[in-house]
Amino acid sequence: MSVYCCHISLTKKRTRLRCFGDQGHGFSWKAQLQCKIDLDFMENKENQELFCSLFNKITKNNSDLLTNKFINAFMLYGKAAVQKSKYRDTDLALLLYITALESLLTEGFNEKRLRISAIVPRLIDYKDKSVSDISKNLERLYLSRNNFLHAGQSSFLTRRDDEMEFLDRVTALVLLKCFELDKTIPVNGEKRTSLWTKYIDGIFKNIIFGIEL
Repeated sequence: MSVYCCHISLTKKRTRLRCFGDQGHGFSWKAQLQCKIDLDFMENKENQELFCSLFNKITKNNSDLLTNKFINAFMLYGKAAVQKSKYRDTDLALLLYITALESLLTEGFNEKRLRISAIVPRLIDYKDKSVSDISKNLERLYLSRNNFLHAGQSSFLTRRDDEMEFLDRVTALVLLKCFELDKTIPVNGEKRTSLWTKYIDGIFKNIIFGIEL
């Protein structure tokens, strides 16, 4: 995928992201796109820099296996968001959000539910919720995911409406943290994917052994 221009219109009253098709300038997609999204947070310079950093990571072709791992999780997150907001299919959205977290934090390990519930609240800064609250919510959502995936039981009757907003935000915060850490993991002879796995596993082991993070 080649990208020629991404235009962001920032105004005091309204912030809009316009994505233009390949007629003139924009993405080299056959379908012409025009997206109008409320992006008031983009008035903040730090958020603009973060957006540009993510945009470059995802669209440039010089990424390695670790960066591709993060991009893959980002794509899963996007699919989950579409299922939740466009199709109102919260069960599929739940499955995709959890899968995105698994791909980042539990690949190659067992006890996936426990790892996600323990690692995520230590990895992100979620204001207004304690580590315990985040862990308990994630465990409950993971169990709902399991019931849907393995027993065909919809989460509709057991899940609160606000829990999907919580999971969306948590997954987004984890992704942002991953892309932030991506810049700090060096290339020193050992595969960066191995260093990432050791880092995440270290968080989990520190929790088990009672070591302060």
